[in-house]
Amino acid sequence: MMRVLSKDHPESIKCYLGLALCYSKLERHVDAELAYLEVRTRIEQSMGKQDKSYLTCLYNMALNYRSMGKHENARQVEAERQ
Repeated sequence: MMRVLSKDHPESIKCYLGLALCYSKLERHVDAELAYLEVRTRIEQSMGKQDKSYLTCLYNMALNYRSMGKHENARQVEAERQ
């Protein structure tokens, strides 16, 4: 029997985080940005900011912003990791 996970289940969030990373590697930075923003919100709501996935998301989001030339956004995200 197949089980469907909710969008806030940790495995669903990790998959979406992987999708964001794939978008970034494919240089689809706008899609990656939207995915990272969604993942960050889901992690905050379901697992909390102390979860390691949250820090991974922020790190990758900052790298994506730098690739887009959005250096101020990257600095803000990096400051949030502190």
